[in-house]
Amino acid sequence: MKYYICLVFIFLLLPCFAYTEEQVNQEKQETTKTPVEIIAAEVNGKPIFLSDVTRELNMLTGGRVNRQDTATYNMLSEQILNSLINQEIIYQAGQKEKLEPQKEELDKELEKVKSMQPPEQFQQALKAFGLTEEKLILLIKRNLTIRRFIEAKIQPTIKPITEEDILRYYEENKGKYVEPEQVRARHILIKVSPDADEQTKSSAKEKIQGILDKLHNGGDFVELAKEYSECPTAKQGGDLDYFRRGVMVKPFEDAAFALQPNEVSDIVETEFGYHIIKLEDKKAGRQLAIEEVESKIEDALSQKEMDEALGNWLKPEREKASIKFLLKDNQPSATRSTEK
Repeated sequence: MKYYICLVFIFLLLPCFAYTEEQVNQEKQETTKTPVEIIAAEVNGKPIFLSDVTRELNMLTGGRVNRQDTATYNMLSEQILNSLINQEIIYQAGQKEKLEPQKEELDKELEKVKSMQPPEQFQQALKAFGLTEEKLILLIKRNLTIRRFIEAKIQPTIKPITEEDILRYYEENKGKYVEPEQVRARHILIKVSPDADEQTKSSAKEKIQGILDKLHNGGDFVELAKEYSECPTAKQGGDLDYFRRGVMVKPFEDAAFALQPNEVSDIVETEFGYHIIKLEDKKAGRQLAIEEVESKIEDALSQKEMDEALGNWLKPEREKASIKFLLKDNQPSATRSTEK
């Protein structure tokens, strides 16, 4: 379990947000209100605000958390609050060790974050997560302090990962390192909605049949895809690149995997409309060699060691800390009033 969050993730998430006109208007109304900071918990007298929990929850779910699903919402809120408590304990330990970054370093990190997007999008990202630039600087400061403490005090206690560790893990988990069968295909799509009337469907079917006839008469698939396909891949001659099972809708997948290289399908109907598929290549599934995955295994084992070491350090620190949960019983379950 990771106890600190890379702040640039906030700005990578921004494209995931799709605001409706109603949401935009609601935001405009909310900006006129005076924000009231509600304390969700305290760690040795230092507050963790409900807005922090909400921000982390939005980051975790891409801003699409369903508040109507109370059980899931409360579970996620509880996990996040406990993670923030752990982060605060580590941050306070980093402060005691005088590991906080200087202003020059903070300014440099802030510029890195800003450079990820144009200024307007940067401001939108701040607004989307309820942040100001000043709050972001404080978060960067905390993040760097936590990272420094982990690197200085936790990482040295972790045993190095050996070749024997990697080999043993690989042999015990070979099933994780199998490359499934893949195909590379092109397609031509004539769109038609599933609930379209019979006349519309018949017209689309007639059009795709005409294209199929052209192919049977020696037409070039790439050129016909560029001319007729109503899929965005038309510009690439319908090229879908390689894909494995479970990526495409089932009728399309079944038809594509049943073909042999250079073979063209009959008309395939899916929820998107009518397709003609040409198989370009087929790769059989195979077991990945240890040389192909050893770096991933080493990273996974190192992270596991780090998580265990950090958990072992945190357990007595949490027991020593004064932790108070301050919200009422009608708030997420993580915040029911208790005092340790």
